[in-house]
Amino acid sequence: MRLFIFISALILSGNISAQFYNGHQMSFGKNRVQYDSYYWQYYRYELFDIYFSEGGKELAEFTEKIAFKNITDINQILNTNYSRRIIFIVYNSLSDFKQSNVGLSSSDELYNIGGTTQIVDNKVILYFNGNHNDFEAQLRYGLSKLYTLSVLYGTENFRQILSRSFSKNYPDWFTEGLASFIANDMNPEIFNNIKSGIESGRFKKLNWLTKEESMYAGYALFYYINDVFGEKILQNILYLSKIYKDVKKGVYYTVGLPLNDVILKSNAYFLQNSNFDSLATQPQENEIIKRTKNKIKITNSAISPDGRYSIFTTNEMGKYKIYIQDSLTQKNKKIYKKGYKLEQITDYSYPVFTWHPSGKVVAIFNESKGRLWLNLYDLENDVLIDREFFYFEKVLSANYSPNGYKIVFSGVQNGKSDIWVHSLAAHTNEQITNDLADDLTPVFSKDGNEILFSSNRISDSCSNSIDSVYASLDIYKYNYTIKPATLEKFTNTYRSNEIPLGMKNADNLLFLSDKNGIVNKYSAKFDSIITNIDTAIHYSKYLTSKALTNNNYNITSAYLGYNNNTISTITASKKGQLLYNEDIKSIGDYNLKNTYFKEKQDKKIVSDSLVAHALMEKKAARIPLQFKTDTDEIIDINNYKFDYEVYKGELLDSIFTEKDENNAKQASIYQTNFYINQVVSQVDFGFLNASYQPFTGGAIYFNPGINAFLQLGVIDLFEDYRLTGGFRFSGSLESNELLLSIENLKKRIDKQIIYHRKSLVTEEENTSGSTGYTSYELHRVHDHELMYILKYPFDQVQALSFTPTLRYDKDVRLAHDNIYSLDDSVKHKFWFGSKLEYVFDNSLSKGLNLYNGTKCKIFLEYYQQLNKIDNYLVVFGLDYRKYFKISRNIIWATRFAYSTGFGSSPLLYYLGSVDNWVNIFSGYDTYNTDIEYDKSINWAYQSLATNMRGFNQNIRNGTSFVLLNNEIRIPIISYLANQPIKNEFLNNFQIVGFADIGTAWYGIIPKKENNSYNYKIIKNGSVTVIVDKDYSPIVSGYGFGVRTKLFGYFIRADWAWGVDRGVLMDRIFYLSLCLDF
Repeated sequence: MRLFIFISALILSGNISAQFYNGHQMSFGKNRVQYDSYYWQYYRYELFDIYFSEGGKELAEFTEKIAFKNITDINQILNTNYSRRIIFIVYNSLSDFKQSNVGLSSSDELYNIGGTTQIVDNKVILYFNGNHNDFEAQLRYGLSKLYTLSVLYGTENFRQILSRSFSKNYPDWFTEGLASFIANDMNPEIFNNIKSGIESGRFKKLNWLTKEESMYAGYALFYYINDVFGEKILQNILYLSKIYKDVKKGVYYTVGLPLNDVILKSNAYFLQNSNFDSLATQPQENEIIKRTKNKIKITNSAISPDGRYSIFTTNEMGKYKIYIQDSLTQKNKKIYKKGYKLEQITDYSYPVFTWHPSGKVVAIFNESKGRLWLNLYDLENDVLIDREFFYFEKVLSANYSPNGYKIVFSGVQNGKSDIWVHSLAAHTNEQITNDLADDLTPVFSKDGNEILFSSNRISDSCSNSIDSVYASLDIYKYNYTIKPATLEKFTNTYRSNEIPLGMKNADNLLFLSDKNGIVNKYSAKFDSIITNIDTAIHYSKYLTSKALTNNNYNITSAYLGYNNNTISTITASKKGQLLYNEDIKSIGDYNLKNTYFKEKQDKKIVSDSLVAHALMEKKAARIPLQFKTDTDEIIDINNYKFDYEVYKGELLDSIFTEKDENNAKQASIYQTNFYINQVVSQVDFGFLNASYQPFTGGAIYFNPGINAFLQLGVIDLFEDYRLTGGFRFSGSLESNELLLSIENLKKRIDKQIIYHRKSLVTEEENTSGSTGYTSYELHRVHDHELMYILKYPFDQVQALSFTPTLRYDKDVRLAHDNIYSLDDSVKHKFWFGSKLEYVFDNSLSKGLNLYNGTKCKIFLEYYQQLNKIDNYLVVFGLDYRKYFKISRNIIWATRFAYSTGFGSSPLLYYLGSVDNWVNIFSGYDTYNTDIEYDKSINWAYQSLATNMRGFNQNIRNGTSFVLLNNEIRIPIISYLANQPIKNEFLNNFQIVGFADIGTAWYGIIPKKENNSYNYKIIKNGSVTVIVDKDYSPIVSGYGFGVRTKLFGYFIRADWAWGVDRGVLMDRIFYLSLCLDF
């Protein structure tokens, strides 16, 4: 019965206040900054399109080579097809992708969230980080997620778009974890994260995890299920989860165990199989320079030649800092910081740095504002010199030459990562390699005559063949000073990667390898034997290697100092990362055991090689096999070689050669076209656009109650252009609204044109000058607004916008039993306005209406009435909101708001109540008629100053106000739950404690005698009595409340007590519909 009363009140209530325009609701939001312009082209194929910009042709061709195979694989794994055309958008770097508008939601800052349906996109976004294997992993992950979501939600048609608002969101561990498992084999990075999450106990509580942690937790769960129950079981879990719209039921009806039991068994499985070696170690406590929490990553480090200084970078969600630590004083000095904590893909590849051999200068390659920079930091003078580094999209690693005149680096250009040598004196770059293979982590030899680097090339010759990038990383040596230069392969391994650190001496190479499934340090000694004697003596070169460490977690980065005795090392641990310097003399010689997962992969490779061998025998008549057996040049240091590598390369080359011959395409120029982005259809109580309400002298908005609302948005492929149209009408047909918007976000300055029309019925106060009698008349107000918004984003969290406005207000007095209603029945006002706004928003969402970070807006407005030139209005305002984390998703939110206005036709603020108040009780009025306002002023507009709980509207009024709000928001159920909660009501249920304090006054500076609400004017014929009520300008309130999401709306229920002049007021109950604050 109570639920029925509540729903009825929600629909039938006619006293709902909407929005400093009309309350505390204010738009903030982040930005995409376009530093560069892009010229887009595309290739069209049967199943997909590939879009690319300048310098991305090679990447687009590579995408075509791998897309067909991966689409076929995922079709088979999930036993489904994707019915829509897949759009691959290829960016040359992550920095380019961050400049794009793809994925930028226009609805993030909409306060009324009921009924919003975001179409499942058919775009797969790819960016090149210098490694083609990683690029393919992105493509596989994107396809896997696309197929997974298409099974769960369906692909696009109009009926599904409208009905998908009733679909539930599946948890991140399910969608992200499944996509990641399909896309990636177990590798050291995944093993690291799973081992850390399980050993620390974090993976026991899926509801407590970040999105990245959820992905790894889901990967671990699906890996266990796949290993124990078989490959086909994943299809069943996915489809049953769709049918029951419940992941727990999908798991239970497939494997026969509750989800909690499966999680426990999965964790036990990984604990048992990850602790494979009891002798594995971690660094000693006294060696550790820096220890971080899981959310902060140490991304790079380097030790100075004399061993005294260590430079390192910490990165937390894109906000990174560079420190230098003095080992003598043990103090860290921050020399550089950049970025903000943002919920986007974090680029951990930069900054890159290397020490000058003198130890007095460190070179830092950095990325900022879409540009690449080479910064030189002078340690003695504490000076950082900036210099733009042209012609490259990215620098992946770098190393000074022994004489300090040159820097060898791995640079990305035109979709390829190659080795280059930069001359510091001449500012020129010499290209060493130039092919499709990925060439990474170059270092100079001790004498500077040779360059060592990692590459996934199959041979020691340059090639742009597709199979040249399918090998693992081996170490190559380039004879830099000998002309013609030669390229020599040092290691030849399959399914393991080697990264050179440098030469300890002329015959001893130090490197990293994941040979046993975990990245450790190795040492290799060069030697040779005589193989033949004729007219000359022939030698065969070989390496003998040994493991220097036996870590139980991966080494994520290492840097060999020029003294060749110390390695700066970053390694993972179950609680975070560790940075330490390790003396080479103190590390030993270990016989490493392979991890369980490495052994399992090797067995699978042998099995797959037999299948590939049989397939190649069938094709032998058409594809002759040729094997390279020249062991004089290439020696397998692991004493084992998988023939499957050769079969795979030749098989792929033959397949892709056929596709090249049959499907060669000419790139087409992209022409702008649009498709539906967002459809919102709902019952609603707000207004489409924010603007001041014309002054009536009464309550803010005589709202007609229930509204039918429809909004449609379309965007182009790259989301640079957005068209939005919406309309709203009330059930009584007394109110309606229309909104049209055109946005152009393609250039650095964002542009938007908005046309807004609103018609509503209001009550206007009318006081008789002779009798003093006050009556209220019905008016229909028509507002027409045309705005042109120009926004200049400084970066992703700061922007400055300027908005010129034209406004036409038509006020029509409605006829009723008042015989004077036809006198002066229509009023016309034409206004020109302009607004300047600064917005800062680095907030991070921790749940519905839960944030960490800061939001701030400062604005200045000017309005001039065109048909009555003496009437003008100036408004200045500030809204500052800060959100502090108390524990996980429990937060303390505080807000300071201030505004003041002046002019011949000013703005009147009513202090009190909350936004979107649904007053369902008759015990108290929405608007306080006992508090006077200055009737001698020619008011232009009125607005509401909220939140001021414990009072109704107009407990104080004036041209200025100040408010301080504080809330403790406790999502009690989701905080205590270990697993994601299906029920939206329970998942978003919050308990809130709050306290408000505020004041309003007339004028810019508070003066008691200026405040009209201090006086009560009583007229009786020719007698006028003025009563001084001596009101305190400051009022306060406190109380508690609950919040939750119901029927797609965020419902707020507050019980508040006001304090006025030291007197505790009666409790007021507020039922309202709005988000923060």
